[in-house]
Amino acid sequence: MKKREVKIVLMSTLSVCFILTGCRVPAPTYGTDKAVSLQFVDDIVSLVPSSSTDNNPPVMKQRPELVYPGPDSRTVLPPPREDSVGGSPQVNVKQRRKKYLFRRQAADEGYVNYQRDLSEPPLIYRQPAKTAPVGQKGHDESVKERKRKRAARKAKSGDKKSLWPF
Repeated sequence: MKKREVKIVLMSTLSVCFILTGCRVPAPTYGTDKAVSLQFVDDIVSLVPSSSTDNNPPVMKQRPELVYPGPDSRTVLPPPREDSVGGSPQVNVKQRRKKYLFRRQAADEGYVNYQRDLSEPPLIYRQPAKTAPVGQKGHDESVKERKRKRAARKAKSGDKKSLWPF
């Protein structure tokens, strides 16, 4: 056999083995005691009407008659019960706490050191230091970077290594 034929036979044998091992993989049954693929096939087959003659129709039982209240029963409804939650002290505590938090939030809105988020630093940290120069403009960052690069090139220019491209 030629090399090509050996490869084809080997690949086809491997592919058949993979297909067969894939069929043996246990699949979930979802409570039907059958694999998903088998249950699917059974469902499709059950959709097709069978031509069997079934002489035993399903047995249907009559429902019992409805039970109505007798004429001597009460025609007036009983009074409604008291609200079981209304008198609970826990509800009052929750309501008081909610009102307290609402008042506190309203009071904190005008407060100078009020922080909305934990990531927001306090105002004390946001003020400049007393020794910091005020009103002086610094140099532009691009100008500083150009000066730094020029100084680095000047320092390197005396080396013979700078002549080599690598």
